[in-house]
Amino acid sequence: MGMVGLLFKKTPGKIIISAAAYFLAGEIVFTLPGTEYASAFFVPSGVALAAIAFWGSRVWPGIFFGSFTLNFIGFFDKQGINYWESDSSQLTVILFAILIGTGASLQALSGGFFLRPNISPDKIFDHPKHILTLFILSGFLSCTINPTLGTMGLSMIRPENLENIKTLWLTWWLGDSTGVILITPAIFLLKRNKTIRWDWARKGEFAGLIIIIIALAQLTFSPWSLKVHEHLHLQFIILPVLLWITLRFGENGAASGILCVSFIAASGSFEIERSSASLLILQSYIGVNGMTFLILSAINNQRNLLEQKVLKRTQQLNESRMEVVLRLGKAAEYKDNETGMHVLRMSHMSALIGKAHGLSEKECELLLLASPMHDIGKIGIPDHILLKPGKLDHEEWQVMQTHTTIGGKILSGGTSELMKLSETIAFTHQEKWDGSGYPNGLKEKEIPLVGRIVALADVFDALTSKRPYKEPWSVEEAVTFIESQSGKHFDPQLVPLV
Repeated sequence: MGMVGLLFKKTPGKIIISAAAYFLAGEIVFTLPGTEYASAFFVPSGVALAAIAFWGSRVWPGIFFGSFTLNFIGFFDKQGINYWESDSSQLTVILFAILIGTGASLQALSGGFFLRPNISPDKIFDHPKHILTLFILSGFLSCTINPTLGTMGLSMIRPENLENIKTLWLTWWLGDSTGVILITPAIFLLKRNKTIRWDWARKGEFAGLIIIIIALAQLTFSPWSLKVHEHLHLQFIILPVLLWITLRFGENGAASGILCVSFIAASGSFEIERSSASLLILQSYIGVNGMTFLILSAINNQRNLLEQKVLKRTQQLNESRMEVVLRLGKAAEYKDNETGMHVLRMSHMSALIGKAHGLSEKECELLLLASPMHDIGKIGIPDHILLKPGKLDHEEWQVMQTHTTIGGKILSGGTSELMKLSETIAFTHQEKWDGSGYPNGLKEKEIPLVGRIVALADVFDALTSKRPYKEPWSVEEAVTFIESQSGKHFDPQLVPLV
């Protein structure tokens, strides 16, 4: 294991990585335009929450140290305060940095509390309630901590800010909240999606949509464009493309598109119009977009998961149905050792004939499932008749014919398509095209199509199988016999399909 692997494995290493990630994220934020104490979205707040979510509360010292270092070294330099002029200035900066570091740590711990252990980063997009928990509890609620402590500290060291304290708190809070909304899910996705496999067409579509989003964002938020208040209507032209990429690529598309828009928006038109009002508009736009499309992706995921569950349960149900059907069909195996295999062979042949005749895939599947039960009534035929090695006499033949009505009664009363079809087949598979069959002497198209199909498959398999009263016929002999019975025993339109 390499050095980086050891750092990720051990708690001290995780603390160091958390501190470095927080500090570097803050440096990125400081390159973007903002008001004196707030930014459009504060990246470190999302990084801190992700660290707690992945590694637990033990990494809070890393968040504290990262925040302390960021504020001590970077933030006040950005504001132009020379804290080296006196010991009191240095002490003020240190105390304020400690206060902000404490707030950042508590904020991340609070947000992590709502996520761990019930909502893992890998499951955050599986259900809308998970992403809403992240946004509302870990985001909006927990993100009140650092702005509250921070504005309290600022009001003490810079009393002149008191008159703007409400606006300062609001922009600080929204900046931290949008940081959680945008950055935390993106980090979760980076860890989860290490091996995304898309074909070239899908990669091309994704890249094309990202290019369109970037182009529209540049058009809307570029520094040479109109001021924020004057081009609010232009911001909506990006929404259809964000919707497209969300529906096509889920949370990956939503997060990628929103991050592109957010970074361009934060570094674009706000550059020429720095005011708290403009910042609030920008934060609201970024936050609402992030919430809307990430929640939409979670809803879409939930729908897909439900569809997969329904498909899986349907498959299980079909397998259970097939098992029950086959077991019913094999019930006659206890009376006739050949019948059990017979029902398997003739059911597949019935489905093939049905397909060749033009039945739909669903109809063929139902025929495959229903036809094994055609001879279920044979369980009511006495053994000395069913297993008689020679030809049946008239009385025995009359008893044998009752297997159709016995089977039909066994299967009657069902409400499903399968059971209704099985009942029809059991009653009619011994009817003949010329009306000489049993039990009701139906003829031609009075006989349901499924009964005609199963009659053909049943006789073909019976001819080519060994029975107590005969040796198996060859396929050629069986086909020749069936052709001779076209228009007599069998439907002349079905015979050529054998």
